[in-house]
Amino acid sequence: MGENYVYDQQIFFDESSSTINLKPGEKIFVQQNDIEDSKGNFGSLGIFQVTNIRIIWVSNKSSRLNLSIGLGTVYQSEIKLQDSQSGLCYGLLFRTKQNAQKFEFLFSAKLNTPFLAFKEILNIYLKTTLYRQVKISSALIQQKQLTVLPKEQIMNKYVNTFSVQMDKNDVQGTLILSNIRFVWFSNGNELFNFSSPWIAIKSIQKKSLKQQWCVVIETHKEFGSAYQVGYYHQQFEQILKEMQKLKEFYQENPIYGIDFQQKGTVQEQKQDIQESVEIINSGYNTNSYKIQNDNENYEIEYNKDLGICIEKLPPGTTIKDLWCIIK
Repeated sequence: MGENYVYDQQIFFDESSSTINLKPGEKIFVQQNDIEDSKGNFGSLGIFQVTNIRIIWVSNKSSRLNLSIGLGTVYQSEIKLQDSQSGLCYGLLFRTKQNAQKFEFLFSAKLNTPFLAFKEILNIYLKTTLYRQVKISSALIQQKQLTVLPKEQIMNKYVNTFSVQMDKNDVQGTLILSNIRFVWFSNGNELFNFSSPWIAIKSIQKKSLKQQWCVVIETHKEFGSAYQVGYYHQQFEQILKEMQKLKEFYQENPIYGIDFQQKGTVQEQKQDIQESVEIINSGYNTNSYKIQNDNENYEIEYNKDLGICIEKLPPGTTIKDLWCIIK
C-alpha cells in the first residue's frame, strides 16, 4: 500500500498507464499542451502536467512514451531563454536524484507560465514535509499544544499516554490524533516527540510489551525511516480502533497540504492515460537524461549525419536511435 504514496520520491520512464494515472490524493495544478521534452525526446511534443506530488509528461505520439518525475527528487531548477527548431523559447531545466543516480531534464515551451507555476508548486512542496514524512524530535509542540497544520483537524487527544521503551523507563506523554497524522510528545520534554502521517504507516496492531497490552505502530521506511513505536493507555482498545479507522480512511483520501491556484485559464483535469502504441529501443531515454558528474562540462562534437556540432551522445546511442522511437 505504501508504494502509492511515494511517487513524489521516484522517477519513471516509459511506464504503463497504471503508473502515469493519478494516485489517491493527487491533483493536477498545471496542464499545458505542446511542451517539448528537449533532453530525452528532442522534437517530440506532449502534455506537461504538474501535480501536488510530481511532473507528468506524455508524448502526443504515444501515451507509452512518458515521464513521471517526483517533486521530492528535484534538487536544482532554473528557467532560461534558449533557441529551438521553431525559434526562441523558454526552457525549464532541472536536476534530480534518485538513489545513487542523477538525471537532468529539459522542457521547452513558447510561454514560461507553466514553468513559473512549477517553481511555485515545488517551493510549496518543500515546505509541507510534515504531511508526508515521519518526524522525530521536531519543533511540533509549543506550551503543550500541537502546532496545527493548514487543513488539519484534531480528532482526539489522549493524555497520560505512555511511550513504551524496551530498554528504558516508559515516558508519560500525550497522544494526538488528527486527520493527517498522529503525534505523541513527552509531558516533561516537548522536543521528545514523534509524528507520522497516516500514509506512512504500515501497520497498527495490539501487542504485549513489558507484560501489558499496547498499541504498536510500524512505519514504511520510504517516509524517512522504518520505525516501530508502542504506546500504552488505559483506553488502548479505543485508541487502537480509532487509529485503524483513521489510517484506512486517510490512506484512501490522503491530504498532501499543497494548495495552488494558477493565474490564467489552465483548468485542472483528470484524464486516465490509455495505452496504445508499443515502444521499442526506449532504453536510450534513460541514458539521455543521466548526469555523470554535476560539474562536468558538456562535450561537443561534429556529427557527420546531421552536418552540425551537437552535444556528445551517451555511449551506445546513435542519432538513428533518437528518431526510431515508435514501432
